[in-house]
Amino acid sequence: MVDKRKEEELFKDYKTRVMDSKSASFCGAKWYNATIWLGHGQTTSCHLPASHAIPLEELLRKRQLDFKTFYTQYDARRGLNFRETFDPIMVDWYDTLKMEKSND
Repeated sequence: MVDKRKEEELFKDYKTRVMDSKSASFCGAKWYNATIWLGHGQTTSCHLPASHAIPLEELLRKRQLDFKTFYTQYDARRGLNFRETFDPIMVDWYDTLKMEKSND
């Protein structure tokens, strides 16, 4: 629920009542907006600090691990086998993906 500004309330008073009650450094824009500059691969959730690079290698690795995790679980639930379903070139790539061990 968004706490709206009261009628006749000055922005300074609204900031003190709503934003400062959460944190002295609370920035409403940070929670509701994000900017991505695809042209140079940077992002920011707030325009006060400098933007930072999107970690492409980390993002790619996570997507690959998500893919392997999904198909590993899917095959276990459905009694299927990824290696029998897909072409050998896809199976070779799939085998290069290392899943992180969970402590569960």
